[in-house]
Amino acid sequence: MGSPDKLWHRLSVRKNGLLSLLGLPLSALIYSGQAHADFYLHHWENHRAVPNALTLDLQAAYFESNTNFDPDGLRYIPSALSLYQRIQTDLGISYGWSPQLSFYGRAAWARIELQHTSRPGNGYGFTDQTLGANFRVFKSARETGLLGSIDLQAQLDFPLYDNSVADANLTPHLGDQSMDATIGAFLTSNLHKSRSGILSLSGGLGYTYRTLSYSAALPWSVAASFEPNPEDRQNRFGGQLAILGVASLSTDPRGSSLGLTSSAFTSPGTGGSYMSAAINPSLATLRGRLTVDATEELRFFAQGATSLFGGAAPGGTFFSGGMEFSLDGPARGDATKHSASMTPEEYGKANQGFISYAFEARVLRVNDRLNMIKLDKGSSEGVQTGQIFDIFKVNPDRSPGEAIARARVTSVKTDEAALTITEYFKEVWIEEGFIAKRPLH
Repeated sequence: MGSPDKLWHRLSVRKNGLLSLLGLPLSALIYSGQAHADFYLHHWENHRAVPNALTLDLQAAYFESNTNFDPDGLRYIPSALSLYQRIQTDLGISYGWSPQLSFYGRAAWARIELQHTSRPGNGYGFTDQTLGANFRVFKSARETGLLGSIDLQAQLDFPLYDNSVADANLTPHLGDQSMDATIGAFLTSNLHKSRSGILSLSGGLGYTYRTLSYSAALPWSVAASFEPNPEDRQNRFGGQLAILGVASLSTDPRGSSLGLTSSAFTSPGTGGSYMSAAINPSLATLRGRLTVDATEELRFFAQGATSLFGGAAPGGTFFSGGMEFSLDGPARGDATKHSASMTPEEYGKANQGFISYAFEARVLRVNDRLNMIKLDKGSSEGVQTGQIFDIFKVNPDRSPGEAIARARVTSVKTDEAALTITEYFKEVWIEEGFIAKRPLH
């Protein structure tokens, strides 16, 4: 598997490479005076990454619209607009720096076509780019429950385009050309776990500040997801049903001065569609997603979405498909690699290399709040205060699985012992019946 120095060097190169890659669009932002995020196609979603894994996400999408929601929420067809079409490709990259901290970014390119009586045409180029970070502040030790995890997330969206060039060439605008900075949080609840997978419910809420006098907004999302169990090879399918949106805080000073109605304001850059230059836009979108895990590292997905309701926003339909590929682990947010495919450094700081064990017991009880467990053996079996045990999960066939935690004996009775968890190797909830082994040092 290589020496520890070589393995650490490999990990350091990946981390440095990630920072360099994320630094490219950041440098473009610093030297560019204009910026924006496309408000309707990229939603506020949790981008937590697999710890110590570099994941690539490649997606191709198609969006079309010929209607708007006016400021009162009524759907109408903009004058002279027949169709707005957008083909977009996204390359996403994410890296789990640690079990708590993740970094992510997205590079996006699009081709837009307007079917319009007075300003038809097409344009293409880089659109709104993304940089962000995610920090896990809490994760429950229980596998199911209303409070599963809490994640904080900060995101910056900016463009690599110039609308003045599009106006000079009479081509469509690629976005609003405002910079968007968003901060918010996500709460995830694991509702049910079965052998085939985990059913979860998540919700997210953020606050977005936009430049160029565009209104501040509250992006939000609610999603029900099913993640297949990687240990169940009979099921490789997952899915998600989500409602995603953005609610304007109506801080745009142009809103009151224009006395905005459906005909009082149009966007020449997008043929009257509110895909750009909308004042105080709000929108809710329904999206369905299907995933197929080809391997532990490769996942394919397809999804479709449609606008439900909104104000000063475009109505339309959206279809996309793509793949997620992890270079270091499973292509899913909370999954972990199997120990057989790990280097000693990846497996866990306290459990590196090959370890022999001299004693085995079973977990009788678990106290999540105190981070303690109780074993079914005590002093009569040679257990003593201060001894170290590694805790192993149990596979569906009841065979020992991988080590997930390390614990120290804090008190002993004749037939049982209490231990305090000192370190987690894996983000796995400890259950009654798990195996505890005492390593030989």
